[in-house]
Amino acid sequence: MTAVAVVSPTIAINETSRAMECFNSNYELLFRDFKVQLVEQYRQMRELYMNEYQENYDQNTSRTEDRISDAKQSIEDKEGHIRTLEKNKAN
Repeated sequence: MTAVAVVSPTIAINETSRAMECFNSNYELLFRDFKVQLVEQYRQMRELYMNEYQENYDQNTSRTEDRISDAKQSIEDKEGHIRTLEKNKAN
């Protein structure tokens, strides 16, 4: 049987300041890009959430205001009806 592929042993890298600086700069570059993307995704999600919250709040507020207006109108109508009945009773 012949060997198809030969895997060479790992090469040890001396922990020199140059090797460490190279690793650190590459790591920082990769992490910085990841962090920028992560923060942007979070910003977009937060903006979407805030927009949805504001829309729901506006809808709920307008519904409440509509109900208050309807209740006020109903009270005014009933007060008007009472005044009419009182006038008719006095005559």
